[in-house]
Amino acid sequence: MSRLPLLALLALPLAGCDHDHGGSGAAPNRVLVMNQTDATLSLVDADAGTVVKTIDLTAQGFAATARPHMALIRGTEWVVSLIGADAVVVMDTTGRVLRRAATASPGMVSVAPDGRYLVSRSLSATNPPASLAFIDPVTMAVEERLVCVPHPHALGRTATTVYTASLRAPSLLRIGADGETRGVTVPGGDGQALGHLAVSPDGRRLAVSAELTGSVHLYTLATDGTPLYDATIAVGQRPWHLHFSPDSKTLYVPLFGEDAVAFVDPAARIVRRKVSGYGIAEPYTALVSNDGKWLYVTSANGKGSYTGRRPGAGTLAVIETATGKIVRIVEVGRGPTGAALLGSTHLH
Repeated sequence: MSRLPLLALLALPLAGCDHDHGGSGAAPNRVLVMNQTDATLSLVDADAGTVVKTIDLTAQGFAATARPHMALIRGTEWVVSLIGADAVVVMDTTGRVLRRAATASPGMVSVAPDGRYLVSRSLSATNPPASLAFIDPVTMAVEERLVCVPHPHALGRTATTVYTASLRAPSLLRIGADGETRGVTVPGGDGQALGHLAVSPDGRRLAVSAELTGSVHLYTLATDGTPLYDATIAVGQRPWHLHFSPDSKTLYVPLFGEDAVAFVDPAARIVRRKVSGYGIAEPYTALVSNDGKWLYVTSANGKGSYTGRRPGAGTLAVIETATGKIVRIVEVGRGPTGAALLGSTHLH
């Protein structure tokens, strides 16, 4: 486990360092962070360690309880789910809302094979519909498609197939390009809370986290998209929004209940390393830079174990993937959850 000594903690930069993360002349790595408690979005220059822009949703006419959860970047537009507003909005890069659609308790956001926005149900919803929302990107017309499992939250995709999993049942579903839904029973029985899902960039693996059992289920994807069970790995307490490296060889798993991030080798089926340190406090979402060198992790910091310049602030940690070293902590708004990398080449 990687932990920072006291002197290193005191020296850890909160804004900027002497590392050339992006390479000379390269576009900066910018991460859009959803601050659910504050009803704001933070646009972070992860290379410089600075918040470039803060977007206040209340200035767009939304209530302070809008609760932005997850974002999808499509060119110069940001597609954001707002749990508290029962809405999905499309924003431009200034934060101005261009279009919106109504759907109950929106959670994760992706793109369906037919090009429509794809939205699951919020993790915190008490009685959400058993459906996924397919939203036309131009008209914002919504099709609610029943999936026949309770509380579909996890969401992933390949170029031809959509995957979701249930928070309340041991069920993993795939929806093919023909619209046909097929289910797979996940080992381990009820009470796992299959919260998050990731598909490897090479399209060969699928991973789904089981929050309440501290494990990740690994699947190999057949040529027709059928998930074939491979293994279950014990990763740690309350695994959340996991993410594969660009080469598909490492799976990064935030451990919300452990204040750590697990580096999982899916081929060997083991945890290679756990990274923890000041600034990683209830980690929620993991993202990876396109070159695979940098891991970006949001932390909700709900218990206040991180006390930086602004009490109660959440964080975005920048971690060097080769060493597991935390090189930068950037303070964002309160209660950050989802995040998206601008210019990502990874299908989500």
